[in-house]
Amino acid sequence: MVQLSFLGILALASAVAGLPGSPTPGSPSYPVPGTQPKDAVTLDVVPIGASFEFFMYPSYMTNISLAAPCIEQFDNVFKRKMHVRIGGTTQDRAKYDPYFDGYVSYNVKDPLEAPMSLIYGPRFLDLIMYEFWKYPVATSPWNETQEGLDAANWAQDFINHWNEPLPILAAGGYAIPFAIEPSWPNLPYLVDVAYNQTIKDGTKVYNGYLYSLSNVTADGLNVEMNHRTTAADLNTLPISSSKLDNKPYILGETGFHGADYKMDATLGSAIQTVDKTLRGLSIGIQRMFYHQGTINQAFFNWWSSDSVNAPFYGAYFAALAVEGGDSILASDNGTDSFAQYVVYKKEKPFKVVLVNTEYYSGTGSRSATKFTMTGLENGPVQTLRLTGPSSETSVSRLQSDPSLEPSIGGQYFSNDNCSLRGHKKFEKFTVQDYQLTITLSASEALIIYL
Repeated sequence: MVQLSFLGILALASAVAGLPGSPTPGSPSYPVPGTQPKDAVTLDVVPIGASFEFFMYPSYMTNISLAAPCIEQFDNVFKRKMHVRIGGTTQDRAKYDPYFDGYVSYNVKDPLEAPMSLIYGPRFLDLIMYEFWKYPVATSPWNETQEGLDAANWAQDFINHWNEPLPILAAGGYAIPFAIEPSWPNLPYLVDVAYNQTIKDGTKVYNGYLYSLSNVTADGLNVEMNHRTTAADLNTLPISSSKLDNKPYILGETGFHGADYKMDATLGSAIQTVDKTLRGLSIGIQRMFYHQGTINQAFFNWWSSDSVNAPFYGAYFAALAVEGGDSILASDNGTDSFAQYVVYKKEKPFKVVLVNTEYYSGTGSRSATKFTMTGLENGPVQTLRLTGPSSETSVSRLQSDPSLEPSIGGQYFSNDNCSLRGHKKFEKFTVQDYQLTITLSASEALIIYL
């Protein structure tokens, strides 16, 4: 049995009793439509994937013992193999050498640096087990005209050499969705200008990437994890361009921040991952690949060489939330700190997910908010909670006191082999008069099984 800290006991007791220390004014109240609405978005059967930085992939597969068992945790949830993407900026700089006998070769002054040039050979491809395209992708300058031309030429060349059925291509991998660099390539330009019909017919999905777009500071977790920020970032994605060509849109690479901020390894990051995943799926993203960058450097990584990090908890919790569902609906408009998502199965409510993205530093009073759901069927329900001592909580190497770690229903992932440890605790509630009110403390998420 996992021992709970005083804060954990207080959080659970307040949820069951409905008596939090300081309920937030203007508590959210959302209806749960009893029949799947028309604007609910169809869920992919495996909507969460892992992305690996190109030059790091051999090390993840051969040196990092946690990678395979952690991926298997998702396989177990979805009862299917998790999708994996291998790419990133180091792939842009990579050169294939058919005579090179290693996985990958590069030289850097600091082992945590990403190389500016590298060579990979057939053994790299053996780790992936599929035919790899060995032609260069792009040349400078990096602008929408040149990149659009390069992307079109590359795609056409691939189609000319490919002997298998189409479509197969994932197009628009570096389609910047915002006006930081107006001259950079973008998906609407590829779809509307650069691609001819042959290339469009050969394209299976359109693909973008997204990290936080705000003017981030190292101590800005309270802003960065907030539902308002997450919803605003996702709204910049050019999903409509993909839909106009009747193709799915995926995020081939995503994470909390593109730079290395320690906040990315916290419970706050895990909560943001839950919110980002469910919000993204609810606005039409088919699948989201969470990036694993340089080992032991990128704080958004799901695992290090010796620990399962907090963002993994968020992605795993999101997987639990959508598993088995047919579609998803976002109940709120993304303008405050609170979110509700309804997952439907066979056109009936299957699960409701509540997310409180308010920040708690770990000192002083922890705010709590009452979420009210209306339109539910009367009767008992059970719930599973993602929580931790504070928004700043990260995973310790020794895990000597599980009450100080992030947890999902009281369970945590072992740093030794990614197995779940502890006793899973479902909280029980009763829907009365077709509504249910549940309290979430700051930086918590909750799955309600209907």
